Amino acid sequence: MEANRSKILRTLLGQLLPDTKNRECTKRVGNTFRQWLYTEPLHDQLPVDSIPFFFGLSFNEQSEWQQVFRIEVTTNRQTNGKLQLHIPALNPLQDIKAPDGAKQILIKISVAAMQMNNLSIQDQYKTELSIAYIPGTINPQDIAIPVETAWGRLSVVVLAILYFTDDNGQTLVGQLKWKPAAIVGSFYN
Repeated sequence: MEANRSKILRTLLGQLLPDTKNRECTKRVGNTFRQWLYTEPLHDQLPVDSIPFFFGLSFNEQSEWQQVFRIEVTTNRQTNGKLQLHIPALNPLQDIKAPDGAKQILIKISVAAMQMNNLSIQDQYKTELSIAYIPGTINPQDIAIPVETAWGRLSVVVLAILYFTDDNGQTLVGQLKWKPAAIVGSFYN
């Protein structure tokens, strides 16, 4: 059963994952589901934020999120059950590790949600944030995520970075080591 859930999660996140055919990533996500389900969370009525097994899970062993994005991003559940992503003020050159020649950074944000007792009920949301890789401070960003948390529903928030060597975002850096992606928020109920 966790294999189905793992596959649904990877499908919902789709193009955000740096290497969708990577068996290690597939096993890592499957193991995460298994570890979480062994704690029998599906019977818990209380909301859970930052599920330890999911929070911080990297989808690329060659590029760990915390080593690339050096500031802490947070995701919070709002009183209306929706989610909000907060990216603090940052200086791209100091706070984001990038390959030589990078001029533009695209932060891809994806939220995947599934009803754990009815896998046909799924929801997803995707957006992007483009940042010039230049010195200076970028104001904090609060991004409202229109995915609703609810009883029996698992929601994960994933960020990924793509780097471009031109100002208009046309020339992508294609090496896997420059494609970090990780779960920065996880919620149940």
